[in-house]
Amino acid sequence: MIRGGSNPRPEVEQVAVSGSAVAEMRSRALADPATSVLLVDAELRIRMCSEGASGELGAEPLVGAPLLDVLEAGAGADRLERAAERARAGTETRVDTRMPAGTRTLRFVPLSGATDGAEPLTLIAISEPHADGAEIEELRSRASDLETLATAARALARSSYPVEARRTICEAAIDVAGADVVALVELNADGHGLVVAAASGADIEGRTIDMDRTDHAARAFATGRAEFTPGIGGENSASAWPLGGSGADAASWHPVRRSIGIRAVIAVGWRRPQPPPGNRMMGSMELLAGEAAVAIDRAAALEQLTEMARTDPLTELCNRRAWQDELSRELARSERGGQPLAVGLLDLDELKSYNDRWGHAAGDRVLLTAAARWRRRLRLTDVLARIGGDEFAVTMPGCTLEGATEVADQLRAALPDGLSCSIGVAEWSGAESASELLGRADEALYAAKNAGRNATVSLPTPAGPRTGRPLPSS
Repeated sequence: MIRGGSNPRPEVEQVAVSGSAVAEMRSRALADPATSVLLVDAELRIRMCSEGASGELGAEPLVGAPLLDVLEAGAGADRLERAAERARAGTETRVDTRMPAGTRTLRFVPLSGATDGAEPLTLIAISEPHADGAEIEELRSRASDLETLATAARALARSSYPVEARRTICEAAIDVAGADVVALVELNADGHGLVVAAASGADIEGRTIDMDRTDHAARAFATGRAEFTPGIGGENSASAWPLGGSGADAASWHPVRRSIGIRAVIAVGWRRPQPPPGNRMMGSMELLAGEAAVAIDRAAALEQLTEMARTDPLTELCNRRAWQDELSRELARSERGGQPLAVGLLDLDELKSYNDRWGHAAGDRVLLTAAARWRRRLRLTDVLARIGGDEFAVTMPGCTLEGATEVADQLRAALPDGLSCSIGVAEWSGAESASELLGRADEALYAAKNAGRNATVSLPTPAGPRTGRPLPSS
């Protein structure tokens, strides 16, 4: 077996989903000491408690305690349980109860996250029985923030691919900021410019600028500080990049941080006059940006790991698993269109003896040379793979047996002096399975070896109608 040691595997940054985003969002929502709010689970056990609620309920530790015990509800327990049940079903419910500081109204506020597979939690806002509308509206707004951010965090955690994660970030920012247009800005491939990696609300994806600019996005990258501009409609379009020309009237730029620097910038725009963002919105965007960094890096790592699992580490060709998947797709495509499909199995001659004489490093160079030369002789639609130590395979869509045999002869001729290979070729009959097709190609390969090697052998295609409609002639 050939050892693939000359090309080290790329390092994959260890990335884990934080898992703390929802908890952090809850902490922020309950952080105001003047606000009396609780979060309780399905069993009415207190999971989180604001400072204001601690003052209302007493000084003893509350987190983890049953709400009914804390309130000494007694005969009123059924009312509280029914109120919590109605809140989990989506209906806000009020219950008046006695507390150490006097009669208070408990508002059981629905959290929609309880219906999407997340832990069922209920927000309870504690207020005076005749609290003014502004106070109640503030509590509802905090509950709404919590819902939106928690939903965004769960959507990001489910994003398995970088493209999906980036689009989810933009959609979440639209919801969190109540914005009309959002762009996720990242460094381009060479690190000297910025590119819109994803966008929502405007067709600006893919736009680029140089990094050495004084626009808001570049400054957010350089300083790591969020910026807000109330009237980008009157600004130079370059300064407001990438939102200039998108119809946005006001905009803010929020850096996406990670431990080693700024990962991206979320540009948020509103197509209406907008006051400077308050602490609530800025805090929500900061939390979203933090979860966005984790989501992007996690999706990129998963994609890289998936690619590594399907790639031969030495030649960087497809491995056996990936090639078999590709063969299945090509068979289905050929069946639908009625076009021919041929496969070839290639075996480098006497590579074991070459390894024994010159060493595995020299053998690896032979494999790399063969792979590089063969790739240059194949079409873009052909797929070459290393399926074993000295064994390769190729799919040739649109090739008849005669055409595939000519391609195989060209591949043999492409090898440098002193190297040779044996090739077995088979054309799909239109009815046989993938294993039957490969079995015939393998039979042809052994025939080429038994004929003295450095040969191409193709077996006749068994009779059988090819399904699907034939392609129209050009």
